[in-house]
Amino acid sequence: TAALPDLITQSLVVSPTSGNGGSTVNVSFTIKNQGTGTAGTSTCNVRINTSTANVTTSDPLLLTVSVPSLSAGQSAYVNQNVTIPSGETVGQNYVWVIEDVNNTAGQGTANQANDKSYTPFTVTAALPDLITQSLVVSPTSGNGGSTVNVSFTIKNQGTGTAGTSTCNVRINTSTANVTTSDPLLLT
Repeated sequence: TAALPDLITQSLVVSPTSGNGGSTVNVSFTIKNQGTGTAGTSTCNVRINTSTANVTTSDPLLLTVSVPSLSAGQSAYVNQNVTIPSGETVGQNYVWVIEDVNNTAGQGTANQANDKSYTPFTVTAALPDLITQSLVVSPTSGNGGSTVNVSFTIKNQGTGTAGTSTCNVRINTSTANVTTSDPLLLT
């Protein structure tokens, strides 16, 4: 029988293992020719979907890798940052590596069954997180009924867009808590 190559994926890692759509993650893996013949140059695709059963060309493409010719036992290492698509389904997803997508490595049909592998990746919802920064009250003391200047910045440190909201400025004697019963200075 003819010596045939057999490309497989080893040590597939996505780091971090979760992130929202639009986030950047690192994908690393090794492409190994575990066959007895030399593999011709080929193309490897990295895709994401919600299935552990199969991956198709309609699933979002994260990365295309040009794989050099690999002698029997030889490997090629891939380490690349990719962007998770913004519209990807929130929840459990899988990052797939598909070897020899155009059937150019010369594996023959017998060695193509192990060309696909996957690892879990959780797509999280992009949420806003509003914080107050650079709060300044001037002057810092005064009598009841006096006028003060209050300035601050509202920053969204989250990953999602914040909708329209209301910010209240209140005064009290506690550094631990503020309540809706504390006097309202500004809305």
